[in-house]
Amino acid sequence: EITASLLDSFLPQADRTILDAGCGTGGNLEWLVRYSGKGHIVGIDAVPLAIEFCRTRKHQMLSRASATDLPFADEVFDLVTSFDVLVQIPGEGTDDQSIEEMWRVLKPGGIAFVRGPAYRWMRSGHDEALDTVRRYTLDELGGKLERVGFKVLRKTYANGFLFPAVA
Repeated sequence: EITASLLDSFLPQADRTILDAGCGTGGNLEWLVRYSGKGHIVGIDAVPLAIEFCRTRKHQMLSRASATDLPFADEVFDLVTSFDVLVQIPGEGTDDQSIEEMWRVLKPGGIAFVRGPAYRWMRSGHDEALDTVRRYTLDELGGKLERVGFKVLRKTYANGFLFPAVA
């Protein structure tokens, strides 16, 4: 619901080709149908088991690939999403590579939606269990996107109402 409240105002009904860069087991592929119209939704993930699970959920347009090296031509997607993926890719600068790849495959005027956990000091056992290698402030992530060429339309700590309890 939070993601829909952020995306709905930027994505009126239209036929779109969508890439979920790091689709995991495919839950967001199903959810993204609301934005595709008669377009296509493509999912990539580097983990073979995730791709297999997507196939059991009847997703067809899948590729085993890393977000750091997307196997697509330039400017083919109207919407590229990255749900907590940049923070999972090991290695220095791999998040920057992934952002550059999202920019490359996005059509001019397209939208990228990038989500990731905030603040290094909030790192917890949950991050360790998921192999989260980085967290961002809004300015850090926004800066990385702007350096590549993105115009940031909105940045927010989406779960900010829970922040006092967590702190």
